[in-house]
Amino acid sequence: MPYIKKIELRGFKSFGPKTVKINLDKGFTVITGPNGSGKTNIMDAALFALGELSTRRMRAENAAKLIFHGSEKAGLQKGKKAKVIIQFDNSEGTMPVDTLTVTVSREVFRNGQSVYRLNGRRISRTHILEILSMAAIGSSSQNIIPQGTITRLTDITPMERRRIIEDLIGIAQYDSEKADAENKLRTADISIRTAMGRIDEVQKRVDDLETFNPPGFVSRLLGMGDLEALLEKATEAITQEEAEDLQKKFMSGKFNLIDLHEL
Repeated sequence: MPYIKKIELRGFKSFGPKTVKINLDKGFTVITGPNGSGKTNIMDAALFALGELSTRRMRAENAAKLIFHGSEKAGLQKGKKAKVIIQFDNSEGTMPVDTLTVTVSREVFRNGQSVYRLNGRRISRTHILEILSMAAIGSSSQNIIPQGTITRLTDITPMERRRIIEDLIGIAQYDSEKADAENKLRTADISIRTAMGRIDEVQKRVDDLETFNPPGFVSRLLGMGDLEALLEKATEAITQEEAEDLQKKFMSGKFNLIDLHEL
């Protein structure tokens, strides 16, 4: 199971413009400190880096509130962006990444735009969540337990408790993938039905076309040369006036099979 080796914070909430590095050895259990020292902000930073979208869950009104707001007393200006980097140990290869250490980072700007990176390479949020989910890591899973969650566990219903257990052992991830696959199948089925409807419509038009022509006529219309030859052959059995009329229609593009069939 991967564990966090190090967290780096810069411009995130109460952490100023200087990069703060927190080294976490395997088996690390607790961070202590006086009230207001930023202990809970470290947990918020972990949620942030793991792709959490709810600013309320990170105890902020909006994305801009996650960025260091400055300090007049310390002479520090408010930051333009916030960045959090989490370094995971991947020595067991649980994450589908060919490195012993996996670095996940996220930075957010005051306009709300976020940038995600995996080992320094920019990727989409969806992609990074998929990689983390392979190791049962996620902001919405039970990897991070906010304050008050333990006491709430005693009051939840058996169904809610079951969902938590399924999430812990990884069943919830497979249920999510199953639901996604079923949605894709339904979309594909609708596309197939639409295509079949168009094919039926085209086939009906072809059948109507063949109905208005002599047997085998359509099969002989392999090109413009065949059509011209057929027109010349037809003019041999009709009057000069009728031939000139057909010739004019043909040259103007108004010629149709019904004209020839009615001769």
